[in-house]
Amino acid sequence: MSSEQAGSGGNTLRGHLQAIEDQLADAVCLVSLVRPNPAAEHLRRNVRAARDALEAALELVTSDGGTAPSGASYEETDQMERRDLLKLGSVLGVAAMAPLELLERVTHGAGRSAPVDAVLLDDLASLTTIYASKYDQVSPTSLSQPVAAHMNRVTRLLDGSLSPAARRKASGLAGEVAAFAGWLAFLKDQRGAARAHFALARDAAHEAEDDALKASVLGSMSYLCSRTHSPTGHGDTATALALIDQANATIPDEAPASLRSWLAARQGVEHAADGDEDGYFRHMDRAKTILRDHAGETTPQGFFSDGGRFATWDEALLRGFEGTGLVLLGRAAEAQAVLWSTLADTPYSKRRSTTLADLAAAYAQQSEVGQACRTAKDSLAIATEIGFSLGVQRLHGVRARMHRWDGDPAVRDLDAELAKAAA
Repeated sequence: MSSEQAGSGGNTLRGHLQAIEDQLADAVCLVSLVRPNPAAEHLRRNVRAARDALEAALELVTSDGGTAPSGASYEETDQMERRDLLKLGSVLGVAAMAPLELLERVTHGAGRSAPVDAVLLDDLASLTTIYASKYDQVSPTSLSQPVAAHMNRVTRLLDGSLSPAARRKASGLAGEVAAFAGWLAFLKDQRGAARAHFALARDAAHEAEDDALKASVLGSMSYLCSRTHSPTGHGDTATALALIDQANATIPDEAPASLRSWLAARQGVEHAADGDEDGYFRHMDRAKTILRDHAGETTPQGFFSDGGRFATWDEALLRGFEGTGLVLLGRAAEAQAVLWSTLADTPYSKRRSTTLADLAAAYAQQSEVGQACRTAKDSLAIATEIGFSLGVQRLHGVRARMHRWDGDPAVRDLDAELAKAAA
């Protein structure tokens, strides 16, 4: 086997290796999404073991002493490996979450050298929507690996030669997936990674000439400056508001009402963080008006729209933002009433954890230390169970504002639980 043949074979196998690794990551995540169970971590270990084995095989084939596959062309080998991939997907139950044919088309289509067509881009968009639909239901840890693999698939397309229309569509899709990855990193309190993903998403949105997506990303970036998720309770409110102002200046008139309502609510919360009651109530009222006047409006599929980040943007979630602002303004009694009504209508774990954390802060403002600590522990139990690191950090911020009661048994018990979560 010549070195040239080895290099060609190595490149082909590396492509297979990447495709199989991506597919395995998808399979593991999708199985855990359908039926969360203790076997998920075992499957993840198998993914890593399979990758190690494939790497070892690659080394053997591409080394000077290696031998080329005999009796089959690389094209025939490709077909056999993809058939094996389908069998593996069936065993792992991938079809229970997404059409197996879709996963196979995406894996093969994104790795081939043929021109990118509308069918592949539509398939990639469909897989994005499937992942995005699990944003509120699944832990960020479970989603991170397959979304990262999916982002690699999409961004690799941009390195190739694309028609102007295909490049715009691929860029928009890359922006959606990068923003999704940014949110997952943020929820895991990986702020550097979140910042990098959001920056990539913003640039991709610009290339795609998608102002609604760009406004969504700018609004997302404002969270990185906000004091609402800071363990110290400090933040850069001026920068957060500047980013939201940029988003509002960018957003087109035809943008989804859910996006415009969310930005108004974000603006209200940041004004509350700045102690500006008038600004808080003005923007919160605007968020409510937008949502009320466009009830039932449908939006395009994607992470920032129907089936994704804003699929469940409703009055209950808006009340959660309202409660956060009231806590920031020190209006504890009003905040409790709003947050309890929110909790009753909030089925999703991350949001329940956040709402309980805000309730704990409201109880602490009223010197109800025991209730504050019990509520904080309820929030912490949810956050640790689903790997919601940002929620844990939010609770550290709540605890930092309870220093007056450091010697209280309930506070010491909360400290022990927070320490256990950090271990």
